[in-house]
Amino acid sequence: TRAIATIARAMKATPFMAVTAAFYAVLRDLTATDDLVLGIDSANRSWPGSDQLIGTFVNQLPLRMRSSVAAVPTFGALLEEVRRQCLGAYEHERLPFHKVVAAVSPPRRAGRFPLFQVKVTQQGAWNAGLALPDIQVVPTEVSEPVMDLDLMLDVSRETSRLRLELVYRPEVLDGETAAAWLDAVSGALRAGAADADAPLAPTLAACRDRTTVTRPVSPRDRR
Repeated sequence: TRAIATIARAMKATPFMAVTAAFYAVLRDLTATDDLVLGIDSANRSWPGSDQLIGTFVNQLPLRMRSSVAAVPTFGALLEEVRRQCLGAYEHERLPFHKVVAAVSPPRRAGRFPLFQVKVTQQGAWNAGLALPDIQVVPTEVSEPVMDLDLMLDVSRETSRLRLELVYRPEVLDGETAAAWLDAVSGALRAGAADADAPLAPTLAACRDRTTVTRPVSPRDRR
């Protein structure tokens, strides 16, 4: 975690952007395309007075990743691209997602989320709990979350590490494949933290053959 934070800081990025870059690297390699749309969340509390309000104001932001980096990219190049896309999206975080959908007017299909089917989310301390007067608050994990996306990579910060959780639709993916993809993301992060200028191809190739869909299992995997 410290190494990832260090490389992200050196590139004026965040650990979340670093994880997103690693995830994008894996998806880019698996799909053999540079043109991908990933969804991220915005707390949407940049407007005056919002910090005094109770409630959820989360807005969804699509990132269209059309990387112009080399065919064999480095982690640093992908992180720079993700940083640029994230900052651009955050500049328009107050624009409601439904208005973006209306403006783009993509083909719609029942049961399919518009604009993107893959998302990266971030949480605070996952198991730290919340201290309130005379109230005990205990975090509870939902064992079988309802998914309206194909894939969602959740990033949360624990005491000394980043916790990555890949949630997926069992109709699309199986546990063995999900575990291989999560291993690939972790491997890309380690490789990037060790040397941001080194090509990621060897790291990604090591996990590429472990992606055969075999059987539907619980839509949850962790690292």
